[in-house]
Amino acid sequence: MTELGCGEAYVYAMGEESWQGHVMATTYTPDTYQIKQIEEFLAWCKEHDIAAEHLFDKREWRW
Repeated sequence: MTELGCGEAYVYAMGEESWQGHVMATTYTPDTYQIKQIEEFLAWCKEHDIAAEHLFDKREWRW
């Protein structure tokens, strides 16, 4: 993030939505490795004043 000079970051975990669970054969819980990695990344971004968000189901931007 710092090397690229990014001011924002958005994380999308494929298969996390409930409707994809049967297709991806995955089950995410708060203790799942992927979710913990997302939380760690978001915390790092916050510490470095980088806007970051974990996308889930729907996100809409309006300008």
